[in-house]
Amino acid sequence: MAERERRSPDLWFQNGLSDEVVRCAMAARRQMRHELPDWAGEHEMTIAQLFIAHELLASTWKHVNRAGVKERSFKLAEALADITQVLVDLTGRTEDQISGKLELERRRRGR
Repeated sequence: MAERERRSPDLWFQNGLSDEVVRCAMAARRQMRHELPDWAGEHEMTIAQLFIAHELLASTWKHVNRAGVKERSFKLAEALADITQVLVDLTGRTEDQISGKLELERRRRGR
């Protein structure tokens, strides 16, 4: 069987049009299902996907910011804030709870 041609990510597409994106999303969904409790449904899966999306965007921060285009950095910051707000709305938790700030403080006190 011939190995499929691997394309650079700048040639991938959104909205399920790119095989690479679909395969990566499916792999992420499988892993999320593995991490979630058995009783978790679509609501919990949606919340998990939003947390993962936020983490993936946050991991690009250094690269985007290093490029030196402030408008891009602002757009990325807005996207991160939008995801956080959706998580606040869906979970009923505060931004401090979602960000992990309160958990970090609890762990520090426990040392």
